[in-house]
Amino acid sequence: VRQPGASAPLLSATRAEFSLPWSSLAGSASLVITRVDFSGLVLDIDATRAWLATLPPGGDNMPTLSRGIGIKGGTAIYERWRMTDVVLEIDRLEARQPLKLSLAGHVERDGTGINVDAQIDIEKLSQSTDVEFSVNGEMAFDGEESSFSVKAPCHYHLLPPQESFNCLDVMFLGTSP
Repeated sequence: VRQPGASAPLLSATRAEFSLPWSSLAGSASLVITRVDFSGLVLDIDATRAWLATLPPGGDNMPTLSRGIGIKGGTAIYERWRMTDVVLEIDRLEARQPLKLSLAGHVERDGTGINVDAQIDIEKLSQSTDVEFSVNGEMAFDGEESSFSVKAPCHYHLLPPQESFNCLDVMFLGTSP
């Protein structure tokens, strides 16, 4: 999938499966998708954000995914960050409703890698919301591995073209290799 006129794709996948109820296919007023599953997904976050910036304001018409999203074997690229072996599971996705997701994968930047397994609870899927992060992972430095855990209550606010993400009371537990 590409933004019209762009050379870089927003996303590509080796397999994509969409499940929709007949009412969505028949042109219901609200778009409901039962579930979306991807294998081998590659998401360019920079290209996706550039495309989102071109959309008209007030985009509260996101579809509801009544049985969520699943990604296996994915890759996400953002600036100099790269997350590979992505496994993402979202049970339900609906505007202005709570969202729980689990995310696992290997994050790399400039040769440093971290394996992560995160549980993220979002109070309400909207332009301003509270988020609770709980991340467990492993880091490797000079061949020595170290486990860690991070928990943080955060707040996200989007006011185009700016966004802010603030985390207070971050709790980091781990050992130094």
